[in-house]
Formats: sequence, C-alpha cells, structure tokens
Amino acid sequence: MTFTRCAALAVAAATALLAVPATASAATVPTGFAPASSTWFTPQHGYVLKLAETTGYLLETTDGGARWSRLAAPPIKKPDNHNHVALTVPDAKHAFAADGEHIQASTDGGHHWFAVTLAGLPSPR
Repeated sequence: MTFTRCAALAVAAATALLAVPATASAATVPTGFAPASSTWFTPQHGYVLKLAETTGYLLETTDGGARWSRLAAPPIKKPDNHNHVALTVPDAKHAFAADGEHIQASTDGGHHWFAVTLAGLPSPR
C-alpha cells in the first residue's frame, strides 16, 4: 500500500468519525482531528490512532476505509515533547502503541490495553 493511499484512508477515517459516530451514542470529536499514526496489515484492514489532550481515538476499518469502528484507545497521553506516537497492529488480536517512553499492548484486538515494561530497563518517570 502506498503512502498516499494510507494518508487518504487516514483522512477518510477522520471524516467518517466526524460524520457518523461508531457507537449508538454521540461521540465528541476534537476540532482538527488529525491522525497521529496508522497501521495496515492488508489494504482492506487497518487502524488509525489519534491522541487528543484528554482522550484518544482508535479507529478500525475492514473494508478499505468505507466504514470505520471506534475501539478503545490506548491510555497514552499526547506527548509534550518531540516523540512520535507509533501504532503497530501485526494481526487482528495484537496491537502495540508507544509514545517514546511508554508502551501499551492489547491482546484482544484493541478493546483493552495494558502497560508493557521491558526487562532490565527502568520505568520512565
């Protein structure tokens, strides 16, 4: 998948979230929604992560961006430094998000998240 296609799908995710909430209840979306990271393991199945000041948005598509579902966003705050937020989803069950200091993981397709520490390294403060 080309970078241009990924960028176009990320913008489509933002537009879809603004236009139609993924759940039955209305979703409040921050002004200026701009994806922080996206990851795709097929041209049809991908994820887009957006971090805001107080909450995050994790969107999933299984049809190439025609429809999007909102999942639980990893509990990572928007970095106040120059760190880039990275989202990696290697398969339908596992997901990882990192902000340069913290790592969060999911083993149920992004529905629940937990902190991951690396053996031998001190926890960031």
